[in-house]
Amino acid sequence: MPSHSRLLRGVALLLSAVTLSRLQGPATDCWAVAWLLPVAASLLLTAGCLAALTEATSTVSAMHIAVVSLSMLQALLMMLYFLRRRRALAALLHRTAALERASAAAGTPGERVTVHVQFAVIIALSLTACVSSMLQFFGSGALEPPNYPNPLLVPAALTTPAWYRAIVALGVLHDVLMSAVNAGVDLLLIGLADAMALLLSRMAGLLEREFEDQEELGDGMSPEEGSVEDSPSDKVFVVGTVGLVKVHKEPLTVSDTDAVTYGGGAAVSSARVRPMNVSPSPHQPGPKHLLRDLAATQRAVQRLISSAADFCSPPLICLYTSITSMLLMSIYICIKALGDGGGGATTYLTYVALMLLRLLTVSCAGSRLAEQGERLHEALADGRWPQRRLTADQLLTLQLLLERTRRPTAFHGWGLFNAEKTTVLSILGFVLTYIVILIQMIHN
Repeated sequence: MPSHSRLLRGVALLLSAVTLSRLQGPATDCWAVAWLLPVAASLLLTAGCLAALTEATSTVSAMHIAVVSLSMLQALLMMLYFLRRRRALAALLHRTAALERASAAAGTPGERVTVHVQFAVIIALSLTACVSSMLQFFGSGALEPPNYPNPLLVPAALTTPAWYRAIVALGVLHDVLMSAVNAGVDLLLIGLADAMALLLSRMAGLLEREFEDQEELGDGMSPEEGSVEDSPSDKVFVVGTVGLVKVHKEPLTVSDTDAVTYGGGAAVSSARVRPMNVSPSPHQPGPKHLLRDLAATQRAVQRLISSAADFCSPPLICLYTSITSMLLMSIYICIKALGDGGGGATTYLTYVALMLLRLLTVSCAGSRLAEQGERLHEALADGRWPQRRLTADQLLTLQLLLERTRRPTAFHGWGLFNAEKTTVLSILGFVLTYIVILIQMIHN
């Protein structure tokens, strides 16, 4: 299965194609102004859709235009955001790929199944929404003004057949672009969250296997009795490669020049990497080295998670607020349509279901990140560390590591909420309350 870094590079390539930009590096001459074309087209159509609100003939019509306008505005804002932060995105993907490669030896079979399923769900939802929108437009009746792919306020001079065909073609292309951008943002959020969860999962899994091996060798505190401290092991954290490495037969020497650095010149881990010779000797003090290197690795992963969470905060704010607003307005339209005989209610109910599934899929990825953070903390807390043979500095390192992993690990929207399944449940509770109140008001 493709790795998380390859999936994320594919998403960045998709966003680069639809925005006519180069999101994975500095823009060259041919890409310097090409991004203005999709941005200008999106800005023009979004403004036309918002202007159509002034000619809405009913509350339902105004709500419909507002729903479409929010979706278009979300895609426009995301295009501008990724164009503005393309260097930060490229650096983030590079750091993620480096840590994933470094920890590859600690991977387990099937660890990427979840992210592939989530990617497939988002792609299927986006294709369904785009295709159903196109079918609804082309099957709605005569192709003539004011029947456009999206509600638009078009000047009278642009209602000629030639201009109408041009505007329809532009609207169809914009709908495809809008679906691709919104899907790309969702895929990027899911990919980054699951990549961070993967790193935490590998750390926790290696710790769990380490302590399981020690329990099989014995539970004493001395080599003669099967010491936990002095038991042979072929698994160790290596800071020089900033990740987890599985050592087999040959000794592995790590020098202080092996630390991975990135575009800004700063090393991933702030810990000084000292020369270290790792071999599966029966007299290797495994847990002490494991503790020291685990602390440095956890700091590197935690900094990456913090950078990813900060980068993803504006997209998460935009995603949750826009979908919640569109849910409320779409439900109002559904209730009014059902009260008037059911015309158009099925279309909006399908739209509501697609939006909920989209939000839930992104939130599931965020919940997995939080769960793996808790798993790492539990693995550290439940581990059988040889405390009688740990120095005061090592005990302090263990306590600090436990305290750092105790903090919740999650993607958030500027600290206002966490991208988790519980947030979706809160939104659903709010929406259900709104539905009950709305039905009572309409009935009265």
